[in-house]
Amino acid sequence: METGENAKRKYVVIKNYKLKDLADIYRISKYFMRALIYKHRKKIGKREGHYYQTEQVAIIFQEIKLPSDTIII
Repeated sequence: METGENAKRKYVVIKNYKLKDLADIYRISKYFMRALIYKHRKKIGKREGHYYQTEQVAIIFQEIKLPSDTIII
């Protein structure tokens, strides 16, 4: 059992994600996540099917600040 700061850390991997999965990472609704992505749509680009590709996910993580306890691995 971890204690201290590491107990609350959440780790995410850059991979293909659906909108709902990204919303879960940011702990917001999928509707608000869609609005945030829409603001950066020129940089992110259009998703393919239901998934954002790894390159798009990397841009999303750069443009939209992750929660402070979330670490990209």
